[in-house]
Amino acid sequence: MSSKYICKIRNGRKPLKISRQRTTNAKYLFPVLSTFVVPIFPEPTFLISFFKKYLEEIKSLNWPIEEIGFTGGEPFLNKEILIMSERALKENYKILILTNAMQPMQRPGVKKGLRQLHKMYGNKLKLRVSIDHYKMEKHDEVRGKGSFSKTIEGVKWLMQEGIKTSVAGRNIWNIEEEVSRKGYEKLFSEYNFKIDAYDKNQTVLFPEMDEQNIE
Repeated sequence: MSSKYICKIRNGRKPLKISRQRTTNAKYLFPVLSTFVVPIFPEPTFLISFFKKYLEEIKSLNWPIEEIGFTGGEPFLNKEILIMSERALKENYKILILTNAMQPMQRPGVKKGLRQLHKMYGNKLKLRVSIDHYKMEKHDEVRGKGSFSKTIEGVKWLMQEGIKTSVAGRNIWNIEEEVSRKGYEKLFSEYNFKIDAYDKNQTVLFPEMDEQNIE
């Protein structure tokens, strides 16, 4: 894949975000839709009934979607996140859940559900955890005091369960990417996290974005 960009469309009910990927493969002469990102802010109205309609639309429009991502807000605040994830997995989609791995994910019922989905679907279920900075004080500067420790606790559990996990960092401190990756490498080593700080799919570093320029 040579580039990736986000576009937004609306279907009259909820905003959809479609992640489009261009490919250099000569077989494709046009952008290929491969990831469908559902922004499920933790509102009680976004339930399985809406999600089923989205899956139906994907099929009716014949989009070659391979992966469905849940973002937010915090997806685990939505009471039906695991139901929606299971529905998509049953229909042979991969699932990516973007989370802070804090208390909402660490509730016993959620842990039980994630453990069961992992047992049934293996690496088709993936979580990407937001660790904004590799140093606790910088992360907590953004997320609030105590956030770093709680997130690390969540990642420890994911590692223990063998659930496929990646990390998303932010560069709002104007740190060189190489320096950031070395910092994350040290962090992962300290906690024995099996995450490669130099693999851009396992450790995703996002620049600060101006939302007004996203179309």
